[in-house]
Amino acid sequence: MIFQRENCKPISAPTERQITRELSLTKSFGKSSFASLTDHNGSYVQAAGGPGIFMLEYRNASGVHHRAAQHVPVVPFQDGTLFSFSGGNIKLARGEWFQLKQVVQVFACYLSSAEFPNWLMWQPLDEGFIHDAQQSASCDRSKTRST
Repeated sequence: MIFQRENCKPISAPTERQITRELSLTKSFGKSSFASLTDHNGSYVQAAGGPGIFMLEYRNASGVHHRAAQHVPVVPFQDGTLFSFSGGNIKLARGEWFQLKQVVQVFACYLSSAEFPNWLMWQPLDEGFIHDAQQSASCDRSKTRST
């Protein structure tokens, strides 16, 4: 696998410790506002934001993009609040914001080919997509990733 933080040198075969450190350096307002971990088949998990809160996306080997969500929000923001980073502005639902420790956990699972955490849901994503709380409840609860 290859880990890469925006505007930084890629890390081949990263360790969980390296990933944790690099994610902690990601900042939505800085020169390095997103990071990804890519598998040999082109699938990846990526996070944007930081230093405290992030959004997560996943692309499976078939090229289908997903946005992460969770039932218990970690932020007080209303649905539709703008998330800003170097890639632009994205409207997120309350359940689509994640803490650094959650992002680290997701990346660690992906790195080790383990099941994603049970609190994590993946919703197939169309460009400009935002879903409401009712759609969040019907998200794909798949804990394993497609290879």
